[in-house]
Amino acid sequence: MNFHAAIFDMDGLLLDTERVCMSIFKQACEAQNVPFLEDVYLSIIGRNSAGIEQTLREGYGPSLDYPALHNEWRVRYNAVVKHHAIPVKTGVVELLQWLKDQAYQPPLPPRPTKT
Repeated sequence: MNFHAAIFDMDGLLLDTERVCMSIFKQACEAQNVPFLEDVYLSIIGRNSAGIEQTLREGYGPSLDYPALHNEWRVRYNAVVKHHAIPVKTGVVELLQWLKDQAYQPPLPPRPTKT
């Protein structure tokens, strides 16, 4: 095969968002007086928002105030990512350099359309 491009999903693949997200989820649990259940948390990785909600509700049971926990988690996460860089995963810089050395073109962001 002869490839001409590489396309990546940054969230969780190039950037270590999962480690950051788990740390913030622990903080949100503490703030909401909910125990942090690592096995339940690990089972939400890779799920969409509906799957996350369902998994957390099943894992924590009917007493979980999901909207309150979710809001706490989201507010804390947004505050962190707004003011701190998310760590790049090991090997990403080297991979991107290799792609550059192989003459792969970096993807260009979409251009805004004029209205």
